[in-house]
Amino acid sequence: MIRLFVWLIVVVVALVLVIFAATNHHWTTVDFWPSDVSLRIPAIALLFVGLAVGFLVGLFVSWIAGGGTRREARRQRREVKRLTDRLEKQAASPPAPR
Repeated sequence: MIRLFVWLIVVVVALVLVIFAATNHHWTTVDFWPSDVSLRIPAIALLFVGLAVGFLVGLFVSWIAGGGTRREARRQRREVKRLTDRLEKQAASPPAPR
């Protein structure tokens, strides 16, 4: 149910962006202060560049934030491997005489 809701939101946002892109075909001048460089681009391109930069920054921040979880998962995988190897070694060796 949640996947359906998420996809519904994605479709609505995509439609809004397409409609926005179709209606905003005006040119915008972007000045890079303090230099004398200026760039003339369509307004929608400026919006999409901003969205892309925001997406990449969010991706980077979430990757950094998940570092501890990934580290713990690697530690647990090593522990499982160590214990599995130990168990297989015990199963392969003959039982000790009493």
